[in-house]
Amino acid sequence: MLTLLLVAALDSAELIRGFVNLGRVNQLAFALQYRQVQYGNLDIGTSRHERAVALQLLDEELVDPWGTPYRIEIDGKEIRVTGAGADHQFETRDNSNRNRVKTSSIDADVVWSGGQLLQGNYTWLFQQVGVPLSEHPNIYAPPVFVPLHRRQPNQLPASPDAARVYELRMEQPLVFPRFGSLDVMRVMATRASMELLAARLEAWRAAHGSFTALAGADTLKTLRSEAWPFNDWLLGIDQWGKQFRLEISEDGKSYTLSSLRESAPQFDQVIRDGKFERSFDANAYEADLRRRMEEKDRQAATAPARAPDGSMAWRIGGDVKPPVATHKVDPKYPAEALKQQVGGICIVQLVIDEKGNVAHAVSLSGPSPEIEQAAVDAARQWKFTPATRNGEPVRVFFMLTLSFKPSAPFAAPGPSSPRR
Repeated sequence: MLTLLLVAALDSAELIRGFVNLGRVNQLAFALQYRQVQYGNLDIGTSRHERAVALQLLDEELVDPWGTPYRIEIDGKEIRVTGAGADHQFETRDNSNRNRVKTSSIDADVVWSGGQLLQGNYTWLFQQVGVPLSEHPNIYAPPVFVPLHRRQPNQLPASPDAARVYELRMEQPLVFPRFGSLDVMRVMATRASMELLAARLEAWRAAHGSFTALAGADTLKTLRSEAWPFNDWLLGIDQWGKQFRLEISEDGKSYTLSSLRESAPQFDQVIRDGKFERSFDANAYEADLRRRMEEKDRQAATAPARAPDGSMAWRIGGDVKPPVATHKVDPKYPAEALKQQVGGICIVQLVIDEKGNVAHAVSLSGPSPEIEQAAVDAARQWKFTPATRNGEPVRVFFMLTLSFKPSAPFAAPGPSSPRR
């Protein structure tokens, strides 16, 4: 009962800021990685505004929801982003190790480095809300980059659930390239740049009545001379470095703005008088990506692959029938993790041999190193009926998912007390 009271004590406004903080760290981390891949450098300047322009973010998006600017450290190609948290203080202890740390406070720093969140409080924040999301962004769906003039970073989500969805959407670009293509990221960022440029053209028409003054002129220089916000974000090129094509009608009343990719016409985008006439079909791309992923999975099941223990093992699917667990062992909940209310899902990859024994076990993900080790230790004690291929026992890969819930910890099993 005491634990429930402590969980409920976190103010909703602070819970929202906690999720937004994680979202902005992920957004900033992706922007840095994207610039490194896209431009081959991390020359982003020193002032907040210089960095915002270089990363195509708003100035406010480089500040946490409590008002402290994020600390960005760049050493060659190594990137580190740190958020100070609710206490506005950066921790002095060394977080350079690669072990992930889960915290149970909004005062603690959030640290992103080496392609992952080294220190964060997502698991703890998730427990404050408690209800699993019924819908969340699909990791296969190309993310949508909101144009700068439409973003409202100072308007926080209205509820903890909305803030949690916000965090997932900001994390999505980091996940998507693992399954999709960098070109999709480029086309969505190009779309955002085109929308901003089109907004400027529409504002120009409203102010001057026509585009006659832009014909034959340096369009970007002329547009930037107007007293409009975000003018220094205006780009004349797409994310591949190719010039946008701006065509103005003879009477100066209408325009067409295009980003054309002769080598990849599916990425062509055209705006005519403020509306997209042609744009990237995210739904078709997602359907094709799913098809290709499923085909890859089918192909993987037709031949054995080398397992971490050096043996050859099959993947379940097709004519490879899965093993069935006959003896299950609950993991022992690490005392410190239970005390700090750290929990979550742990995924363990097993190699199960022809006799149904676990030949190898390794954690692929989990809320903390201690919990991952507990999951692996328990998984090694499981027993199965062997997987079969064409009726013959075979060695296979097997994914085991174990859930650690602080509010309902496992009963401490003895060495011979399996859970069936």
